[in-house]
Amino acid sequence: MGNIDSRAKQDDGYIFVDTDKPFYEPGDEVKGTLYLRLEKTFNADDLELEIECKITSKFTDTIHKMEGEGEERKMVEEKVKRKDTQKGFHFKSVISHIGGKLDAGDYGYPFEFKLPKSTPSSFMYKPHNHKQKPLCSVKYGVIGRLEGKGGSKTMKYKNVFIVR
Repeated sequence: MGNIDSRAKQDDGYIFVDTDKPFYEPGDEVKGTLYLRLEKTFNADDLELEIECKITSKFTDTIHKMEGEGEERKMVEEKVKRKDTQKGFHFKSVISHIGGKLDAGDYGYPFEFKLPKSTPSSFMYKPHNHKQKPLCSVKYGVIGRLEGKGGSKTMKYKNVFIVR
């Protein structure tokens, strides 16, 4: 697997998801490979691939309301923080049902899927002087997961890609 992202290193080896391109258009075919390098025999259940579109927004809403009675009546301003996270789409599939021991070694599992034509573009907004997470975003990811069982820890890796 050559030089590899340090996030791919797990207790029992490496897991890495690679796509053929860094960006795609709505309706494109996304192709890639899920790579495994097991340093010892791994007790596994399923090898899964998950594709997700995550949409988040965060903002402060200002609400004006009247309080009090008669001459004491006045307008009061209230600030309410709002946050929402939704999945634009979510797809999960078992690439291989292992259901037992997987020997030490290198493995590659090719995959492909088609993005819906209605897929929104990737997006991230935060004011330039804002040091926190983005206020709004549309993000895409491909997640590879080898489900461990019987003492083997689950191995997981996420690769982010861009939709233009």
